[in-house]
Amino acid sequence: MTVFANFQPQLSLYFAGLRALKPMTVKSFRQKTNTSKAPTDEATAELEYWASVGDSKPLYGADVDASLLHKDSESFNLRNLGTILDLEEKTILGVTTPYLYFGTWLSTFPWHVEDKNLYSINFLHQGEAKFWYGVSAGFGKRFEQVVSKLLPDQHENCAAFLRHKSTVVAPEILEARGIPVVRACQRQ
Repeated sequence: MTVFANFQPQLSLYFAGLRALKPMTVKSFRQKTNTSKAPTDEATAELEYWASVGDSKPLYGADVDASLLHKDSESFNLRNLGTILDLEEKTILGVTTPYLYFGTWLSTFPWHVEDKNLYSINFLHQGEAKFWYGVSAGFGKRFEQVVSKLLPDQHENCAAFLRHKSTVVAPEILEARGIPVVRACQRQ
């Protein structure tokens, strides 16, 4: 479950406190979360999201070690992408194996870089549109500096606090500080 506690509401900074729940089936997850729907208009959905993110407590199923594609599938097989990672003898969950994620309206995954600083592939099997925000590598250091200044206590406790995957910052906060944010809307 993702629970947000608002650090500084005037700056749209949020801390994601993740709490593990008892395992549940996909059917149970759907039944438990099928209560509210995202607006169909993308601009409205984005505005409503940022207006309510600090007050919402959506469920989010993360890091499910599985794939919906057959292991022998020849097209777009996330278990066999034909990359240099195939040479890795050890299994690195979520890096050399696929993960499934289950989201709901208002569920969020905090700002982060991917494990081992690698790229990732994300496939939306079903559901509503998913919004992505990104900062180019050229602004990566600046992003870290800005967020560290906005959250000095977090930075003081751990210089690499952004690796903890617990910080959510509204794009306009970054843009106001000279960091361009790329937005993308992913659909099935």
